[in-house]
Amino acid sequence: MLPKVPLHSEMVDVAGTKIEVRSLSRAEQLKLTQYENDLDTAETVMIAMTTGFSEDEVRTWREETPGDVVNDLIEQIARISGVNRGTAKSGGESVPLRAS
Repeated sequence: MLPKVPLHSEMVDVAGTKIEVRSLSRAEQLKLTQYENDLDTAETVMIAMTTGFSEDEVRTWREETPGDVVNDLIEQIARISGVNRGTAKSGGESVPLRAS
């Protein structure tokens, strides 16, 4: 049996508020590649997966929040998850996780 390895989590600062963010599992990273041409949905799903907020809550938050704050959270999730900044690897190809 393969060993169970817990996902890493840490508290991160989002515009002066600390929230807990956990890393993406490999399965979640691969799931995000299906949104390669829909970065809006990819960001929403990724933030929801890693923060415990619903996709509706995340969508509303993203609509009301400056882009640099959203981008910072995306980058922190990528760092915690151990993926390249702004991309996930799928079959040797880079798949964007957020808009540049």
